[in-house]
Order: sequence, then structure tokens, then C-alpha cells
Amino acid sequence: MPNNSSDVETAVIALLAADAELTALLPDGVWYDTAPFGATAFCIVASIDHVDAYVLHGAAAERFLLLVKAVCQDSSDGAAAIAVEQAEQRIYTLLQDAHDTQRLAPSGYRTMLCHRANYVRYTDLDEEVDQRWLHRGGHFEVLVAPIAQ
Repeated sequence: MPNNSSDVETAVIALLAADAELTALLPDGVWYDTAPFGATAFCIVASIDHVDAYVLHGAAAERFLLLVKAVCQDSSDGAAAIAVEQAEQRIYTLLQDAHDTQRLAPSGYRTMLCHRANYVRYTDLDEEVDQRWLHRGGHFEVLVAPIAQ
């Protein structure tokens, strides 16, 4: 059975969701692409790009570029700004060089590289309901090699 590329994204989500410190900062969870309605403090993992590298007998490596970000609804007391910054730092700590510590171990793959390629920081304004959403995180490059089965 061939390896399933989505197992890499699943492993990133599982790593982040299992961290008690990140969960305390973003209690509405870690989600792929979108969070459920009503969530106000959460983490998003989204695929930006994926490339397969081939050799004579199949895939030699897969390169993922993932957007991993903390998202918080802004608050008038500034607590959300502090939480989103702390969550961004925790995401960085968990994923930066996760291949060296074997923290990131997707099923069927060996992780060869995991690092932040770009920092992400922006604020969305929903004028209809007068809400601001703070986004902090990064684009993380993950390079994996399939384990022969």
C-alpha cells in the first residue's frame, strides 16, 4: 500500500494538539484549513504547496509547505494579542527542527527537515460585526522520505 501524503499534515496537527501549553493558549483546538463556527482561539494548519521528488523506482521524497498559524479574536483588554504571540512562539518551538528530535514522525515516513521558511503576521477586520482576528505563525517546510514497506 502506498504512503498517504495526508499523514504528514495529520502528524503536524497531532503534534500541536498534544501540547498542553499550546492547548492552554488556543483552547478551541488545532484544525486543518478551518476551525468550527464559534471558535475564537485556535490553530490552523493548511497546505500551501506539495512537491514529489522521484527516482527510478518511486518517490524519493515529498516536500510540503504548510501554513501553521495561531488565530485569536481580538479583545479590548489586549489578552488576545498576548495569547496569539505566545502561541506563535510555541508553534515555532514545537516545529522548528522537529526532525532532529523525532517529534514529527508521520506514519510511513522519515522526517528529514522541518523548519520555518517565512514568518506570518496579519490582522483581519470583519467590519460587518466589528471584530478583529489576529493571525500569527509561519510557513513551515517539511521534507519527508517514504519508508519502504
